[in-house]
Amino acid sequence: MPGAGSRMRSVNVFRYAATAIGLSTGSARIFVIKIFVMTEKICSSCKKLKPLEAFYKESRVKDGHMRRCKICHGLATAKYRTQNPEVYRKASSKYWNKCSEAKRHTAWLKRYGLSKEEYEIMFKKQNGLCLICKKQCSSGQNLSVDHCHRTGKVRGLLCKKCNTALGMLEDNIQYFETAILYLKNYEESL
Repeated sequence: MPGAGSRMRSVNVFRYAATAIGLSTGSARIFVIKIFVMTEKICSSCKKLKPLEAFYKESRVKDGHMRRCKICHGLATAKYRTQNPEVYRKASSKYWNKCSEAKRHTAWLKRYGLSKEEYEIMFKKQNGLCLICKKQCSSGQNLSVDHCHRTGKVRGLLCKKCNTALGMLEDNIQYFETAILYLKNYEESL
């Protein structure tokens, strides 16, 4: 009988569960199963008892949550990033290079309020060229979205080199003027 086997398996499971919590496995079919639901956890960093919502989920841990609370995890991550910028930059670059076009456009929308259509309009308006060096992006990727760090407003599309140069000189016009004078003085000395 097909039904008998499945009933038998479920009875064996119940007997095992009953034995595991110390009940008699006689002919009685009354079982008490105690289920403990964890609602709080102690953070391994700050040593405070916090609700589970204060911890990120982590499938590799028995209780399903990270050992550090979200606040401590964020502080530890920020500290690691400042101490190891090259590791973070390399991992970030690797992540974005593997990202699909759709994911990049979603990130632009989230970061700059720029839709895929708006990006494409800007790209066509610039003929696919960087606004500074007037070249196509040498890395073969899309042009980067340049924005003002004070206002957050999108200024245009730049190749990676030009966008990085602006960032390295902190968008400071005085630094650029000094750099131009430096290059001109070098050229004159040749």
